[in-house]
Amino acid sequence: MCQYNRYYEFCLQLKTLKGLFQTELFYTIQGLPRTRYIKFFVLGILNVVSLFPEIYVIPNSTYIGYFWYSICAIVINRFQCLLLLLYAELLGYHVELLGLRLLAVLKCRQLSVHSMLDAKSEQMCSLEYLLSLKRAYMQLYRLFGHYNRLYGWSIVSIFVVMFLDSMINIYWTLLIMANIYQYVLLYNTTSTYLPLLILLITFCRCGEYCKRQHMMIGSHVRGLACTSQRLPELPSDPYNAVLAEFVMQVEQDDLIISAEGFMNIDYSLLMSIFTAMVTYLIVLMQFSSL
Repeated sequence: MCQYNRYYEFCLQLKTLKGLFQTELFYTIQGLPRTRYIKFFVLGILNVVSLFPEIYVIPNSTYIGYFWYSICAIVINRFQCLLLLLYAELLGYHVELLGLRLLAVLKCRQLSVHSMLDAKSEQMCSLEYLLSLKRAYMQLYRLFGHYNRLYGWSIVSIFVVMFLDSMINIYWTLLIMANIYQYVLLYNTTSTYLPLLILLITFCRCGEYCKRQHMMIGSHVRGLACTSQRLPELPSDPYNAVLAEFVMQVEQDDLIISAEGFMNIDYSLLMSIFTAMVTYLIVLMQFSSL
């Protein structure tokens, strides 16, 4: 019940952010782009289809393992990872939209240096619109924190399981290639570690995307601060004060996906995982040769 209440609060904050975009930033969010839904559909199909070679190979070989005992856990683990990836993708999409709104304001500010603005552009350059952007960023930061607290331990557990399962099956694949086990088991091991590695890469790519979009937001906000100093008529003191506070907020409150502080989900984590895999595989191969 405690987790359900936290999940309900997360969904409520997400809905509040969507309403803020529509009412204050004048941007209607229809949902994720169709290409991203297709990506999740393909990942789901891949994780289901990858089970078929294992189901076919096991009854027709002398395989003795844990597959039949853990098939439910395997399915739950993979689709739980897809669920967390979907919410992370949704957060990254909102960060991208906020960056586009800030970029539009920056272009309006740069245009006002050389020409007069229309009513819509003047509204985007107003103090009220800047405050709305700041509130949207604050709401996004809260959403990222809520996501990290709600799913942090799940991300840690899923990554540990996928790391160990991938490494072990890659090790078995190397043993099969060395003619220690039956060659038919190659379908079993390959269909296990390939979907897991794809999920790991996709998750880290999503985290890196959120990180880079946050850097783009910081670049746009700092660009606003520089452009404001070049205007023929300097903005009001309240506008400059809010803008300076916005710059500090973006620099201090990072929009990153973190697993309970153990690790940040980005490309650096992916390289650490691959490095650890190679290290442990070398150790295992050396012990197997004794």
